[in-house]
Amino acid sequence: MDDHTRQLLIEAAILAPSADNSQPWLYRWNDNALNLWIDETRSGGFSDQRQVLSDLAIGACLENIVIRAYSLGYNHQIEYLPDPDGSPLWAAKLSFSPAPAPQEEALANVMPDRHADRSFPWKGPVSLTTKQNLREEIEKIPGVKLTWLDGTPHYKTALKIMWLAESLRFGCKGLHQELFSSIRFDVGNNASCEEGLAPATLVIETPLKPAFKTLRHWQVMRALNWIGVNYLIGFRSVILPTLLSPALCLLSIEQIDRVSVIQAGRAMQRLWLKTTEQGFALQPFAAAGIISLGFIQLPVNFISVQHKISHGMNAIAGADRGILFFRLGITSRPRTAIHSQRRATPTFIK
Repeated sequence: MDDHTRQLLIEAAILAPSADNSQPWLYRWNDNALNLWIDETRSGGFSDQRQVLSDLAIGACLENIVIRAYSLGYNHQIEYLPDPDGSPLWAAKLSFSPAPAPQEEALANVMPDRHADRSFPWKGPVSLTTKQNLREEIEKIPGVKLTWLDGTPHYKTALKIMWLAESLRFGCKGLHQELFSSIRFDVGNNASCEEGLAPATLVIETPLKPAFKTLRHWQVMRALNWIGVNYLIGFRSVILPTLLSPALCLLSIEQIDRVSVIQAGRAMQRLWLKTTEQGFALQPFAAAGIISLGFIQLPVNFISVQHKISHGMNAIAGADRGILFFRLGITSRPRTAIHSQRRATPTFIK
């Protein structure tokens, strides 16, 4: 494998999504093997205490590498968690070999266009055929399941726990500080940034932008929560956009070990690329799934809310463990809208 091909694989890898655009990946080449690490300086935050968010990002990154390798004419083998000493940082090792012909070029080509779209309302419908095809595509990845919730008895339960989880992000000091530490108010309202979240990517209505910026101060947020402002924000951030979207689905896994979570990240990215290829907009909601797993150490006064979220998720997912919700639809937002960027490629090389 020549240096140009290696560079193309790394460039595809860093286009993967990560929580709050944290980009917690490091890479090292060893001949034709690519080693992938979690960057401990960009992981392990308040909601990443068992590195679930980092492992989801690792999975998305792996899927980008696999798809790009296929498009360049290479097969692959993945060894998960290969460190014999059990280090949680060395996440995967990929080995490559020539394939008879390139594959999955369409998905590789839309990687630069994939982004979280927080605009609304979205148009529809999303046909039953589309839903079935996406389900079958995602479930090619072992241990992963995709369930469509719109039009089912579980839809209201999903909305409730998504709302509770998003409200908790503004009601709990640790979650609030983690969120606002990632928002780059320093870049202004009309620019993007290479790391973290630019305010423009959040699609906040212009009259509300000054108020939202003020909410970064915990003292202000805590005072407003006495009158339920965190629940109003949860309604605006989750309930309203979802109600104004034609489709809602849940990605779940059979187990909650690290490899299963990485597989969920791979499925997340494949779903995102497939929907992008088909002209759909997509927005993930991770809070309810992450909180329901029970790895976040919340203050005691929020344990009852966590139990409600976990109970609702269990009602929806059954024997599986729900991990990510997605809303899906067709947006009129132009592709020229501001999207999150990435750091320079050399900063990812270990």
